[in-house]
Amino acid sequence: MDYRDKLLNIAREVFNNGEITLNSTRDEIKEWDSVGYLILITRIEEELSISIPFEDIRKINKIEDFLMYISNKSAG
Repeated sequence: MDYRDKLLNIAREVFNNGEITLNSTRDEIKEWDSVGYLILITRIEEELSISIPFEDIRKINKIEDFLMYISNKSAG
């Protein structure tokens, strides 16, 4: 399973929504409130063994942004 699939699985579990795609945004996912966001970030950090600094977390507005962040960190 690649990062894309892992991210989607985590987001779908956290928000209990099987319709989530990489293009799903904070505005489209009603469960993506401040608490849901913290749970999502925590699960992603734990399951993918990464750490996302606060200044980068603020830039994440859709699921694909997590994937882009991870890809950039892996490449750099």
